[in-house]
Amino acid sequence: MEEIFKQLEKPLNKKSVVHLALQFVEKGITIREIIDLTFLPNKEQGFRAAWILEQIAFNNQELFLPDFSYFCSRFPEVENESCKRHFAKIMEQYSHYLRNSSAVNKNLMDSICSINYEPVIETLFDWLINPKTKTAVIAFSMTALCNFHSLYPWIREELFQQIHFLMKNGSPGIQSRGKYLLKKIA
Repeated sequence: MEEIFKQLEKPLNKKSVVHLALQFVEKGITIREIIDLTFLPNKEQGFRAAWILEQIAFNNQELFLPDFSYFCSRFPEVENESCKRHFAKIMEQYSHYLRNSSAVNKNLMDSICSINYEPVIETLFDWLINPKTKTAVIAFSMTALCNFHSLYPWIREELFQQIHFLMKNGSPGIQSRGKYLLKKIA
């Protein structure tokens, strides 16, 4: 594990993140261990671990999905602003599978559907209303919440109001994403 900490101390680029993600998988480092690494006290190391986690989540679903419920259980604990981006992006993608079950095999879909997402949803709304939240985190959070509204109908009205509020003074990215999502939930 000490070798992993050393690798997470160095600045990374996209190519090295992909390489490290493969190395982590080959060395048998579990998804739970990688999730736990995102909570390291050293925020830079936590950010790099979250970036690696995102790569695995997007490129190796079969490896990530068995620990998706653990990922969800840790989701509300994320405080590292840089990690929020990766956690929100992963949640955006995996919440999409709830709306598009053909994208995932049946066994994995069953495991996704059996999770209580209320704590995740609450966290996503908290990130939306926090004025210090970065634009990318807001955009990913809005989309994830939109994806959840089919399972949790109460989300629709609250999200509708939040998107309108965020669009008033939002960046061009928030404006664009907001318009797109408002059409989806209307």
